[in-house]
Amino acid sequence: MVNRVEVYHHISNHVLTTGPIYFAPLIIAEAFGSSGTAQVVDLNANSGNIYTPSYAIYEQGTIARVALFNYVTDPSGGSTYTASIVVGGGK
Repeated sequence: MVNRVEVYHHISNHVLTTGPIYFAPLIIAEAFGSSGTAQVVDLNANSGNIYTPSYAIYEQGTIARVALFNYVTDPSGGSTYTASIVVGGGK
């Protein structure tokens, strides 16, 4: 039988991290909201670049949220990503 001290000692010697399996559902839940009626539209932003996808989330035909993702991995900073959001016809 293993006692609590042994289990704690075993866990404390390893680095426990939270990875994508946790963050992905959390992000999607926040983006979709709790209404159950969200409609998601791919904005095809940045010329459809797969590293910078963006989505508009509508509730009852009205834009409610925007989800922007940046998967660019460039430690030099040469691929800095800036997003501009215009709602209401761009005027």
